[in-house]
Amino acid sequence: MVTLEMASPEPRFRIRAPLRCDGAGTLDWGEDSVTGERVAVRWLPLRANGEAAVQACAELPAHPALPRILQVGRLDEQAYLVMAFPDGELLSSRLADGDPLEFPDLLRVSTQLAAALALVHRHRLVHGELSVGSVLLPRDERVLWWDLPLVLADRMTDRRSESRAAQQLTKTAASLAPECARGEPPSEAADVYSLGAVLCLAAGAPPPSAPSTLGVVHQVAVGLWTPRVPPVLPDAWAVVVRQMLDPVPGKRLTADEVVAAFAELTAAPGPALEVAA
Repeated sequence: MVTLEMASPEPRFRIRAPLRCDGAGTLDWGEDSVTGERVAVRWLPLRANGEAAVQACAELPAHPALPRILQVGRLDEQAYLVMAFPDGELLSSRLADGDPLEFPDLLRVSTQLAAALALVHRHRLVHGELSVGSVLLPRDERVLWWDLPLVLADRMTDRRSESRAAQQLTKTAASLAPECARGEPPSEAADVYSLGAVLCLAAGAPPPSAPSTLGVVHQVAVGLWTPRVPPVLPDAWAVVVRQMLDPVPGKRLTADEVVAAFAELTAAPGPALEVAA
């Protein structure tokens, strides 16, 4: 076990084991010895713009569905970022086990993720890599876009951004907006599409069946495959999700509009609430 001497006068964050890291530097998980909660520690080389990257992560907006940034700093030739990383299950793992979300859970996940995404967009940030692997379901009633700080850090430190984006396709292809599959850069509209795709997959929509990741990207790019809105969604909710999945970016709802639509549907009496009960 490695103990990090951070800004506090006594060691606080204790590293337990490494985690997979797709970008520059390394990633560990550990615990906060004061609160007992799990944390993730991302290490970034100073020579690769690491200090600016962790500072940008420290300035991310606060929201219950976004990871809390607990500390940033530098140690020797590396910058570090410590963020809350609660014990839970990745949505991708749950779906791989054949356990889609029932509508009450889907409603909770949808509203929380949409609100977090709208806040991120209001700060002129895009995620760009939303997928079912981005969503962490902690043991309580929360939901987290757990990888947003890591994606932002990767984007600021990896000089091989196109190469890294290609490597991520195995995780993101099924939720990729068609314009991004055709090579356009990530955007707020693409994030909304990806969120719509994630919600469809979370509710049990079948994933694409192409024999390879590049095959999936091709199907998405030319419109041969789009996420199917599952029948578990009441009609009014399905209408909103289809608007999120419009193939034309300019015709999609914005994240703020998605939040407003979900809030209206949640507050309205009728079939949607009867299904959720």
